[in-house]
Amino acid sequence: MWRLRELLAETARSLGCSNAEAESLVEQAWFVPDPVTLAKPLTDIRALFGNIHQRGIQIGIATTDDRGATQAMLQAFGVTELVASMVCADDGIPAKPAPDMVTALCARMKVEPSKVIVIGDTVADLQMARSAGAGLVIGVLSGVGSLANLTPLADFLMDTVDTLQDSFAAKKYAEAQSPDTAESLSGLNPDPAY
Repeated sequence: MWRLRELLAETARSLGCSNAEAESLVEQAWFVPDPVTLAKPLTDIRALFGNIHQRGIQIGIATTDDRGATQAMLQAFGVTELVASMVCADDGIPAKPAPDMVTALCARMKVEPSKVIVIGDTVADLQMARSAGAGLVIGVLSGVGSLANLTPLADFLMDTVDTLQDSFAAKKYAEAQSPDTAESLSGLNPDPAY
C-alpha cells in the first residue's frame, strides 16, 4: 500500500502538482479497504492449513500484501497459529520476483530452499520460486495467472487449491484402505515449507 500511495503522489506531481499539492490530494483521496471484507476464500483455509500442519509441514507465507492486512486475514480465517513465518511487502525485503522472500522464510524456518514447495498464482510467484531454487514449483490457475503464462514456470499446475485439499483427502482415504495405496501417495507429504 505504501508503494501505491507513493505512485499516486508521483502521478500527481507528473501532472503538474507541487509536492505539497500532491501530498494533500493523496491524503484526501487515500482509502485502504478492509482486507477481510474483500477476501473471498477459494477453499476451506482452516481445513487446508490444518491438514498441512498435521503432517508436520511448516507453512510460510510470502506476500506482496502489507503485514497488517495479512495478519487480519489470517486471524479472520482462524489460521494464525498454523503459520510458522511470513514475509510481507512492507517488511523491507525485496519483493517478488526476487528470491529474497523465499530465502528469508527458509532462513527463519531453518529449511533449505531445495526442500521447499512454493505454490503461487502469478508469474512473479513462480519466478521467485525458481530464482530461490525451490524444490517444487506449483502454479494455481484459480488466481490471476493463466495457463499460458504459468506453464513455462511451473513443475505442475492445479486448477485451484482445492486440488491440494482433495489430495490430502485422497491420501487419508488411501491410508485407511491399505499401506501400499498410501505409499503411492507419499509424495504428497514432503518435509518442506509451503
